[in-house]
Amino acid sequence: MHIKKVLLSSFLFTLCFFGSNQYTFGNTLQNPLDSLKRVFKTLKIPYELQEEWVESLEDLEDQQDTPAFRKLLTSVDEELKKYLVDRDNYRYNSQEKPKKRNLKDRLNKIGKQVSKTVNQGVKSTEITIHLEKAKDAERKGNYPEAIHYYKKGVEGLAKQEKWDTWAKIQEFNIADIMASKLKNFEGALAILPDVKEKLRTLGDGEGMQRIDTKIKNLRKNLDLSVAKDATPVLLEKTSTKTPTVTPTTTTVQPPTPPVSPDISVINAQIKKREEAYAKQQAAIEERRQKEAEATAKIIEAERTGSNAKELAALRKEKRSLEKARLNDEKEADKLKEELMEQKLSLAEKESEINKAALAQRNLYGGLAILGLLLFSTVIMYRSKKKDHKKLAVAYGELEEAQKELKIAEQKIKGLLDQQVSGAVATALLSENGTGGTKHERRFVCVLFLDIRNFTPFVESKTPEEIIEYQNNVLGFMMEKIVEHGGIVNTVLGDGFMATFGAPVSAGNDCLQAYKAAVEIMQMVREKSRTGQIPPTKIGIGMHAGNVVAGNVGTKTRKQYLISGNTVIIASRLEQLNKQYGSSLIISKEVVERLPAAMNLPRVFDQVMVKGRSKPVQIAKYG
Repeated sequence: MHIKKVLLSSFLFTLCFFGSNQYTFGNTLQNPLDSLKRVFKTLKIPYELQEEWVESLEDLEDQQDTPAFRKLLTSVDEELKKYLVDRDNYRYNSQEKPKKRNLKDRLNKIGKQVSKTVNQGVKSTEITIHLEKAKDAERKGNYPEAIHYYKKGVEGLAKQEKWDTWAKIQEFNIADIMASKLKNFEGALAILPDVKEKLRTLGDGEGMQRIDTKIKNLRKNLDLSVAKDATPVLLEKTSTKTPTVTPTTTTVQPPTPPVSPDISVINAQIKKREEAYAKQQAAIEERRQKEAEATAKIIEAERTGSNAKELAALRKEKRSLEKARLNDEKEADKLKEELMEQKLSLAEKESEINKAALAQRNLYGGLAILGLLLFSTVIMYRSKKKDHKKLAVAYGELEEAQKELKIAEQKIKGLLDQQVSGAVATALLSENGTGGTKHERRFVCVLFLDIRNFTPFVESKTPEEIIEYQNNVLGFMMEKIVEHGGIVNTVLGDGFMATFGAPVSAGNDCLQAYKAAVEIMQMVREKSRTGQIPPTKIGIGMHAGNVVAGNVGTKTRKQYLISGNTVIIASRLEQLNKQYGSSLIISKEVVERLPAAMNLPRVFDQVMVKGRSKPVQIAKYG
């Protein structure tokens, strides 16, 4: 029972330790306050304790890289460990209990959050307005004005770091208009390299190839334009590999109506456009369904831990579907506008016929009816257009929310990789997410390492100095463990426990563990001698045997554990270093599995260890 409490407490210390450390040296995936709140939720910490612990940290939420915040975080970590060791008898230290915030402070904090949200919404609305003005100017053929508003839109997108949309507008709107409409090849060439570099950071290899093709064509057009030897070739449109469902009617221009067409001719034209618009809407709906299916596949692949190549292929497929859908929606908007214009034309023709028929009886009455009809038609057209813009804005916000959800899922997986070794993370994410338990009997070599005289050393140190010392000393030791095929199961304040042989084996696990121990001792001596770390002494104990390894827990929380007498004996052997004045003690079970060519001394002492009725044969080195 005591061992389980120590392991659980050490896991929480590791989470808070690495959580706080990662914000000291750079901005990473999550902030430590959010990480701590998720730990509370996972461990089902009572709400009243969460409120006491987190209240002061929230006051410094905007200063998470300061010593004051890290000091508070360390204090909360200590209280959390005390609570987990003895939940029933835990009492919070009232002298250190933070003051309750009054109503004014709470309202101020809520006001700041609301203000931040409103500012973000205002910025998004301004960007949408700029882009709508740009599209309207482009449809009217006013290309310089369109480029002006597009540039305002991309400036706002850059501030919000929405680089995917930023790159699309730069490439497909600004650069294409400069090249194909204004013949400003130099301006387009000045934009595309920046777009390519941003696509590189987004991991869009297909987009980078497309940009290369466009740059090549632009240079060719520029050379031809300078030489005045040929008509410039327009930018190539690089197609995606995903098949598109594009109605054939979108590429067929209707015949120009005569000056005074018959009503039946106009109705036939309107009916033809309505059919084309319905087909286009059906194609868009089919795109959306395929895009939703692709999104579901990506989420399922990330949840089941698919390899990076499969995920990249799925994301590429989704981007292709999204691009095709946007093209279809652009064509649908064009069809809708043409349909509304033709209906307006039909209404005008009908008004002219009615006016001619009623002119003999009531000329002014006919003119009034015509004006009312035209006014109603324009109002209806503007209302529909406004509703369409609202739908476009809502769909864009939904698309951004989906992207943020994907980023959050990636952050959660990255955070798990930071807290445990890669092999353990894979084991925890296995079993298809069922949350069940899976155990297996394995023969492993267990290594315990302890830093000597750690408590007196840190007695006069600040928390920041202690963390820096642990980073400098424990960091290279754990790297050696991983280098030789082991995993670090538990990190204690002044040492750690490592296992060689579970959940995966690197071959001769005892030999790998021995090599790691020897190299660690050599590096400690060298770094202490050269002053890279303070003078440090360590003790290592190793024992080999059968253990039970696997995930332990429920759907809400699981942990990869190594259990058995082998773990206990290895811990006891490490403690014997103090009695023998040595740095490394190995059991006979480990020595017998080392190659004879190493010529290690094979003289063993028989010692009694706590909790064992029979003596253990050991050899001491160093």
